[in-house]
Amino acid sequence: MNSPRLILLPLLLSACFLSAFAQPAAPDSSKLFHFFLPEKSWALELDLHGFQPPDLDFAPDLRSAKLTARHPKSGFMVTAQINPARNNRPTTAERDGMIKRLRKDGFDLLDLKTYERDGRAYLEYTIKGSPKIPAPAGFQQRNVFVFMAQDGAWVDVHVSKTNFTASDAAGLDAFVRTAAVIDTFQPASMDYYLPGSVLYRRDNYEGAIIWLSRALEEEKKKPILSHDQRLILIEKLGVAHGMTGHLRQARAVLAYGLAQDPEFPMFYYNIACIDAEDGDLASALENLRLTLQHRANMIPGETWPDPIKDSSFKAYVKDSRFQEVAKAFRRP
Repeated sequence: MNSPRLILLPLLLSACFLSAFAQPAAPDSSKLFHFFLPEKSWALELDLHGFQPPDLDFAPDLRSAKLTARHPKSGFMVTAQINPARNNRPTTAERDGMIKRLRKDGFDLLDLKTYERDGRAYLEYTIKGSPKIPAPAGFQQRNVFVFMAQDGAWVDVHVSKTNFTASDAAGLDAFVRTAAVIDTFQPASMDYYLPGSVLYRRDNYEGAIIWLSRALEEEKKKPILSHDQRLILIEKLGVAHGMTGHLRQARAVLAYGLAQDPEFPMFYYNIACIDAEDGDLASALENLRLTLQHRANMIPGETWPDPIKDSSFKAYVKDSRFQEVAKAFRRP
């Protein structure tokens, strides 16, 4: 089955992260990013206005997640994590545990500050390297953390700045102060689609199915994606089902896609893959011919498939009927 190679994550997010960094005392709701886990009804809200598209990393069981993002103009680096709480320790204990770990690793924590505000624990310090992690001469990094607890999870947000100067202090402090847990978060299709795409690109198809299925459900109820984004969402979900052996579900998703746009070639191609996996060469060839017929409707940036190299058709690579159709995919 052909896996879509179009990398949409940076494109989908770019409009939200192109503007210059602003002090986030009053965040623009159109620039807020919601970081959440699929089984939770809350989200961590971050003002990533002006940041590059964040990188998202999820544990295989989807109970932990990490976000990293960089602001190219200010040089701010942001890391946010959601992890299962190991016990009922307060956020101050989690913060103090981090201080102990840093000191154990040899870091000299300069200008160390700890304080609490509104049930959140804060940590600030400056480092200049450690015996275990040598740093260049003049290296200086300011770090500001906020630790929160929510619904059996620990949430921490870390913003840092290398070559820190006094003028950066207000921005670092403002970023963590405006990080917020939204108790009742209602995700839209894009909120589900982005993590699903990350898992998909990492070949975590079971995890991707969870997120992409919910993205499609939300999109059916309240469409917000562009036409091309919707096609890619449906295709990825269909392929993810196919890659995990859920051929019946894959066929149903792709058939739904064809009902939305009967001229998108990759729906036909991936159905042809399912036909081949099911041993139905005649149907597979027909869908391959329909793929060729609609080639002009490929989404720009998506890779044109090569059935000869696709493992779905390995049983037919020496079949002359298959070879005739497959060779047409290699013609300009």
